[in-house]
Amino acid sequence: MGLESFNKIIGVAVLSSRWIFRQPLWMFQSAIVIAGLFIMLTAWGGIEAIKNLALAFTIVGFWNDGLNIIAQTFGWSKIEKSYEMFIASSISIPEYYLGLTLGSLIFAIIDLIPSIIILYWLKLLSILPYLMILGIVALLIGSFLGLTIVLRIKNPTNISAVTNPISALTTILPPIYYPSILLPKPIAYTLVVVPTASLMEIARNLLGIKTLLTLTQGVIVLTVWIIVVVILLIKVIKWGLE
Repeated sequence: MGLESFNKIIGVAVLSSRWIFRQPLWMFQSAIVIAGLFIMLTAWGGIEAIKNLALAFTIVGFWNDGLNIIAQTFGWSKIEKSYEMFIASSISIPEYYLGLTLGSLIFAIIDLIPSIIILYWLKLLSILPYLMILGIVALLIGSFLGLTIVLRIKNPTNISAVTNPISALTTILPPIYYPSILLPKPIAYTLVVVPTASLMEIARNLLGIKTLLTLTQGVIVLTVWIIVVVILLIKVIKWGLE
């Protein structure tokens, strides 16, 4: 990556993240949710719940960053037509996407910090590099899925009304904050194909927590999801004179 490309990415990141720093209460809200989940699950589940929570914070944080923050930021800029400024410039789609991602990472970092603290406390920091890779995969699949959905929305009032429920549906209902093995198998096998649940199954495997999916099965599910969302996104995204 050359200096010119780097400067373009930083420029997009700065412009697309202005709303975050103008409204810091969004970050405060995220911190409150993290604190509440930690207290609730620790009180009910003890040390095993804390281990699981360390994984969930990172995966859910990066997933929501992609599905909600990146997708919504792009959706609003498209509807407000401010993204046309970038199209008219020499900025490419990868540079624009990387800029949006970089500008939104503060939310993922807010979730990542408690994961690191918990893993350090439990002397499990060795899993952090693998967890970061899973987080990046969560961000990619989440953002590609979110962009595919947002690009089909014509009414601006529907952006948050669509991505927020999907975010809740993919992080609260599947076995993210609770083990998949607690569910009846027919239900469990249905829910673990959700990308966030598959990511958690892989992370649990790496940490030695009992899971429904094997490591190989989890990777296969995620590979299929990546292929599907890339194909869907290519079909709807347009840039430049298109």
